Amino acid sequence: MKIVDLYTPMQASLGSGLRGFEFFKGEFEFLASLAHSWNINQSSIQTWLSSKEGIQKQNTAQEFLNVAPAVVKKVETLFGRELPGTLLLMPSFGDFDGFARYELGEHHVLLGIDFPDADVEYLKALTAHELSHVYRDHCEAVWAHLGKPLIEITRSEYLDA
Repeated sequence: MKIVDLYTPMQASLGSGLRGFEFFKGEFEFLASLAHSWNINQSSIQTWLSSKEGIQKQNTAQEFLNVAPAVVKKVETLFGRELPGTLLLMPSFGDFDGFARYELGEHHVLLGIDFPDADVEYLKALTAHELSHVYRDHCEAVWAHLGKPLIEITRSEYLDA
């Protein structure tokens, strides 16, 4: 699974003069739709990362950034294969710890690595849990009743199945 660190560039964006959804142009454009639907903009990035809770969890986030590749490797080893998709390590905004999202043939696993109640051990367990959704979803038998491969299943069909 590809791992993308959004936490560090979001931290670096503080005081950069970015406005609105400008962070999600260029390198992170693939997240623009999600950012709009969750209202993650420069104001919310600034507000969370500058908040007391956001600052208190910076060390946890940094520590998890260091161990995340080994965690993913271990989970993939247990499953016996590399998992498709992207793991996004990002601020939690105090709202979410983990979320696996399938859309248009792609999996994105979002981890709020500075979630208020999380420590590194919890984030390791959460990563394994969220990656298990990706593993399950890429087992053909799960979708056999729909008569088509996962890549052709719409988000609506995915959620209804």
